[in-house]
Amino acid sequence: MSSYVLNDICEFSEIDIHEHSFANFNPGDSSRLKVSTSPEYIVFRAFLGGISFVKADEERVDFDKNYYLIEPQVQSLDSAIFWEEVENVLSPLAFDEPMFLGSFEGRYLENKKFYESFLLEVSYSISASKKNNFVESFLHLYRALEHMCYALPLLYLKRADGYEKTYDEFKSFFGDEKKQSELGFGKKFIKKIMDTNVYSANFRLDFSQQPEQHFKALRKIFHNDDDFVFDDDLMYVDVCFGRIYDLIVKVRNMYFHYLYSKNYSLGGNEIVLPNKFFETFADVGLCFLANFYLIAFTSKYE
Repeated sequence: MSSYVLNDICEFSEIDIHEHSFANFNPGDSSRLKVSTSPEYIVFRAFLGGISFVKADEERVDFDKNYYLIEPQVQSLDSAIFWEEVENVLSPLAFDEPMFLGSFEGRYLENKKFYESFLLEVSYSISASKKNNFVESFLHLYRALEHMCYALPLLYLKRADGYEKTYDEFKSFFGDEKKQSELGFGKKFIKKIMDTNVYSANFRLDFSQQPEQHFKALRKIFHNDDDFVFDDDLMYVDVCFGRIYDLIVKVRNMYFHYLYSKNYSLGGNEIVLPNKFFETFADVGLCFLANFYLIAFTSKYE
């Protein structure tokens, strides 16, 4: 059976085992999930879609979206073919698809605990989103983002053009070590490691079907930021894709950390329908995380 069980808690399997409509999605043996599959590859597949996920005794959830692509919204895998989806993801990177997938082989034990933990957060976030539990999905998205930030310093060194000034620049990213967090690293590193075209790509957040308080809440956070353009009719916010990182971090800090005395919080009078508010960030947040992960993995093989 094409499946992978993690810690006797979760099972990942090919979606065609359960859904006949995906019978032609991934018929090949080499790319299917199995017991010895590396957690790194399952993360790649979770973002790519075409697998099913079961946690404990809960109902099965089908991951049927490709979170690597967003044009203008995350694409569902209706009538999709696995290798075509892989090509769509990797072609901008000029990667050979079979060689890329082959690079996951034999990596079962490499940083296994890290990737298993990251895989759980990603899967919980996607699963919660599929169940329309968007607050829960956002929390796991944030936790997954923290996981990725642990790897960022090594990614920067991997991509450095040379040794000249590398030490001083790298050191400057850490700032005050007593105050700097992994997420602080991320804010400084993300523009360094993400392709310029991807970073600057425009994404529109739609608040047209939400209470206007939600639009105003986001404007409260980013009103002085030129990368966030707020529609005069309180309906849309345009933001460059690379700044989704800041969006996730700042929304989390201001909503889940209530600091009333500093006016640095989002209260219940501003986020009046929390699940509806966080639905706005579900797909684009996972899309950002997927591309973040793709950068992390491919950087090891450039």
